[in-house]
Amino acid sequence: MTLHVCRDFLTTGTNLSDSCAEMTPYFMAMFLYTVLGYTIVGQTNFNLTGSTLLKGYGTNGSLNQGTQATQYAFKCPTGTYTVTTADIGRILVLKSPGNPMINSGLFRVTGVDTTNNYLFINYRAGATPPAETNMTWGLYENELVFLTTVNWPNGGGGVGNGIAGTYQGQTSSPQSRIVMQCPSSLAWQVRICYENYYDYGGGGGGSTMPGGAIYSSGITQAVGFGGNSVGDFQPGGQHTHTALFFNVHAGTWTSCTSGIWLSGATQARFYIWGDDQTGTVFMAGRSVVGGGTDSFVHFGIPEDEEQPLPPLTVQRLFTIGANQSGNSGNNGIYWNCGPAFSRGGMGFGLSNQPVSCIYSLYNRMDGGLFYENATLRGADYANDSEYIAATELLSADLVVGTLDNNYENGGIEQLILEGRRIGRAPIVRLGRNNYGNYQTTTDPNQSWIHLADGMYLPWQGPILP
Repeated sequence: MTLHVCRDFLTTGTNLSDSCAEMTPYFMAMFLYTVLGYTIVGQTNFNLTGSTLLKGYGTNGSLNQGTQATQYAFKCPTGTYTVTTADIGRILVLKSPGNPMINSGLFRVTGVDTTNNYLFINYRAGATPPAETNMTWGLYENELVFLTTVNWPNGGGGVGNGIAGTYQGQTSSPQSRIVMQCPSSLAWQVRICYENYYDYGGGGGGSTMPGGAIYSSGITQAVGFGGNSVGDFQPGGQHTHTALFFNVHAGTWTSCTSGIWLSGATQARFYIWGDDQTGTVFMAGRSVVGGGTDSFVHFGIPEDEEQPLPPLTVQRLFTIGANQSGNSGNNGIYWNCGPAFSRGGMGFGLSNQPVSCIYSLYNRMDGGLFYENATLRGADYANDSEYIAATELLSADLVVGTLDNNYENGGIEQLILEGRRIGRAPIVRLGRNNYGNYQTTTDPNQSWIHLADGMYLPWQGPILP
């Protein structure tokens, strides 16, 4: 596994009325395509590689070459792209072959040197970037330009494909969505979708009450197979988008999807971890301005998979993220899973239909319900382990089929119960909760960062305050 990390990418400080939630799919798609090597299967109004968004792309770029004055400069190879002042404010995406945890990621262009064809970047890693060559790179328009291209009818009687009673966000629907295929030989796919208001909200007509089949985050990430040229999975196909699978528009299916949603944030920092072999991803957003809630989404293939493997590859996949169930409408970064915590997860069952997915340690913790985890810890606060004099990090399992609904207040029992461990939650680890939020561990390599609620992700070096 080669783990690439986008460290602390800060959204633009211009026009702060724009919602960071709307920008999130763009950051994710850029990382998947340029860093992890995903390919595009199909899209609608999400033309990531079109000339409006993608300004330059290539290999053999070099970072931090030359004198001290150019230590934060990226050199575009001669003949591939000509740097201009219009590049200031755009987003440079880099895939590092030698320093993937610190030189890969998204970087803001802050200046240019047209004589040497340099792009100066805001490195945002609290250190000088190691010199490197042979980097895959992509130069993209900034997120504000992207927002002008998005079709997201998310308010006031939204627009779908017009077929009442069904999941309308498919076929001829104009809403923005994209299906991308992972670099693994397993060839599984992810669908990133701006859900339309008919499916996401109250069924159209300007209603603001929940009643659609989605009512998750308004933006969803579903995994599976069979994506088509317009960015859809198929009804009844092998994927975890429950509303699309059953082709329904009904409140009884509320929150059976998941995504990432920084509700209220108008400026944020983003962190992305991705494995360029399996395609597995953990993405987190941290609100900076606007008082919004932090959020994350996690999807892909587990580690330490349960043996024997199930007959279908889709039955090995998972996605966990915000579902905004009506119980709390809350979000945040935490381990808790289930409708009471606005944390939804989906897998695909041996029953050949979507089923629930949660993080689990296989023990019912204090305050937990029998079908969901209130917490993965026996105590919310703890000291370092007395045996190793350090914070001990543990693995959490992924277990599918333990909830019969993902709907607030109990809902209707419509999901299949077929409890099954599929493997260990990849990338993320469990530690004590009273370690500082967004702080690195104190070992010499600063090997882990604690986001919140005992969620630890691999790191290397300092983090900006």
